[in-house]
Amino acid sequence: MTTKKEIRQQIIKQRKCMSAVEQIAKSSLICNKILTNSCYIKSKVVYVYCSVNREVSLEILIQDALKNNKIVAFPKVEGDDIFFYSVLSPEELKPGFFNIPEPVAAAPAPKGDLVLVPGVAFTKKGERLGYGGGFYDRFLTKNEIYSIGVGYDFQIVEMLPMEKHDRILNEIIYN
Repeated sequence: MTTKKEIRQQIIKQRKCMSAVEQIAKSSLICNKILTNSCYIKSKVVYVYCSVNREVSLEILIQDALKNNKIVAFPKVEGDDIFFYSVLSPEELKPGFFNIPEPVAAAPAPKGDLVLVPGVAFTKKGERLGYGGGFYDRFLTKNEIYSIGVGYDFQIVEMLPMEKHDRILNEIIYN
């Protein structure tokens, strides 16, 4: 079986080769699938992320959530964990851990109904390979929340090397 490191290198390289136009087109398809997802429709508090390095952009979804008066929250790294903070606009984010935009003077978010999880690779069974920091695995261990992994079609693989601490997501949405 291929190692986590090899899978990360291969898929991140593929993602970096995507054009901005391709990223926008695929991200739009993915956001539209999420917008029609019953869990998203019912949710009042949505935990999202700010895309970096050609991850799926949730911009369309974030705008829809704000327009529909959902509470939108972004993660902020604090020590070894992530916590989600409510924002009224993505403009409230500033570069934080690993230069990833994070909320600054924001209020802690209420308990989320849904968390959209970025990653490097996923299986259709809900297995996820992240960047190796374990932030989302620790978050999902400590918080009961419906989780959707968000990725491109080329990020979906047959198998991933899983360890005891790796959390399974409830659902995977891709283009």
